[in-house]
Amino acid sequence: MQPAGTSSPLPSTPTSADSYAQRVLADAVIPPGARATTTVNSDFLKQPFQTVGTDGLVDIHGIYVIDELPDAVQTYITTHLPQGASLAGTGVLGGPTGVAHGIEVSLPTSGANENYAELVYEIVADGTGNSEFRVDAQVIWVPNRSADELAPSSAAVDVTGFSQTSLASASLGPVTIKLTSAQADRLRTVANSLPLAPPPSCMEDALLYKINFQMGISQSFELDGYECESTVLVSNNGKALSPLSDAGCHLLAAVVSVLPNGQGDATRSALANLCH
Repeated sequence: MQPAGTSSPLPSTPTSADSYAQRVLADAVIPPGARATTTVNSDFLKQPFQTVGTDGLVDIHGIYVIDELPDAVQTYITTHLPQGASLAGTGVLGGPTGVAHGIEVSLPTSGANENYAELVYEIVADGTGNSEFRVDAQVIWVPNRSADELAPSSAAVDVTGFSQTSLASASLGPVTIKLTSAQADRLRTVANSLPLAPPPSCMEDALLYKINFQMGISQSFELDGYECESTVLVSNNGKALSPLSDAGCHLLAAVVSVLPNGQGDATRSALANLCH
């Protein structure tokens, strides 16, 4: 663990989940006079104030003591956010030994690998008029796609849109078209530009489209686009591969562009509703 506020050099561009987490932790605002420590006196500080329930989350943290009350520490942190960050929420957690004050700060992400970044603070009084606090960097960093995860070339490509989609039931009114070679090449380029994503955390979803790359009678590479977190599920001959993120709606827009006018209304509506 690399505590925030140290002088150790950090990579200018993260190359792994750990280096990304270190970069985010280094951005944490630490009030003046706070001193890093490895001693945890409060049971509250033995774990983060809160943790997002999703696969691929990396958490590193630092512990500090400061000659200030928790309210003063919280006020300083919430009024001195890192550049581009936003206050996602505050809260209080009670227990038999007192209370912990929590702060959640959302940080901007950039690039194909950075999927999620937050700073989570937890502040408790030490009983002497001072405080100790913990700050966690919680990140999701996804690796680049390998060659066998890319949509294949020289394949016949079919695209299916839907006239009705639902979060609770199967999509209805499919319309399937076979793409020309030029259309297939453009769509493949977009599909292969998408970054990997962690598995979606939502339980309900709506299937917006299906793309099938057919390489012979029994070989296929399929992309299924879902409304849930703009996730694209990928399979190669029925074997599930890592999902993709279409947060920018680039693949959804490419699908809509090849659907016949007046067909696949639900897929078309999703582009307008999800991609403002």
